[in-house]
Amino acid sequence: PNSFATQPSIVRIAHELNIDDQLVFADESLPPWVNHNGKLHPLPKGQGGKGPKGQLELVFGPNGVLKFAFVGDLLSWPGKIRAGIGAFLGHLPPPPPEEKSKEETIRMWVERI
Repeated sequence: PNSFATQPSIVRIAHELNIDDQLVFADESLPPWVNHNGKLHPLPKGQGGKGPKGQLELVFGPNGVLKFAFVGDLLSWPGKIRAGIGAFLGHLPPPPPEEKSKEETIRMWVERI
């Protein structure tokens, strides 16, 4: 079923719309999943620890980024390399205001990041 992590704003909106009895909450101890081409793919997830310990767990843990990068097949190898470069080097800044005479398309945004 469709579910989501508990967020007060979503619960409040559901209550205001009188659909709060239909909410299905995700088990937050499990990793989030993405359905792509009919197959479920787990996404990296830490246990919510803060500071260096939480960051190490997010990278090296059982549902960590390294497992996602080397074992997961959601991203192609070129996509994994591009995501890794983006994680370490960051992304290009948005174009200056004078170049933003028109809205940025999704393609332009993807090429920029």
